[in-house]
Amino acid sequence: MTLGDLLARPFRPFFVALVPDRNVGPEVVASRYGWPLICVVLCACVAAFALGTRLDVGPEVRADDAGVAATTASNGKPKPAEIKTDREIDEDIAQRTSVARVKLGLDAALVTPFRVLALGLAILLLGRFIGGTPTMPRALTAAALASVPQAVRSLVTAAVAWHQPSVVPAEMGSLVRFPTVIGDGHPV
Repeated sequence: MTLGDLLARPFRPFFVALVPDRNVGPEVVASRYGWPLICVVLCACVAAFALGTRLDVGPEVRADDAGVAATTASNGKPKPAEIKTDREIDEDIAQRTSVARVKLGLDAALVTPFRVLALGLAILLLGRFIGGTPTMPRALTAAALASVPQAVRSLVTAAVAWHQPSVVPAEMGSLVRFPTVIGDGHPV
């Protein structure tokens, strides 16, 4: 094994995804699911880190605080509205930011491999159902290779997030949008 092979190995799953007709079959037969799975999880972690560093829940917390004050005052009864101090608002922002960052990290580090494992198990059961003789390593390899496009999307999301000054939680899922083929007003 040469130095070039060692350096190219982490990028192999992306190359396999670019030319699937030639490379997926040999990879599945060889049951090489380690690098694709690691690449998918690492890319998801990079996206979670990028989103976490740019996360800004301040407008959401301030809107919630203003909404609570407005609903207590609009009942018609002169009820004193509980208004938070700046320190309480800052503490709430820090707490919500921490919770959101932990959720992003757990989603990337735990939920992503669980999804790949669940897809591999579904491929295994479907293969057995239709009369094939798949093995779990081969099914897991197919599932990990099928998840590589999601890893690419995670990298694009990370790049877009790093170029934003801040990201609010409402727009985290819509940072990377794909254009619609047929517009909303089209008669088709």
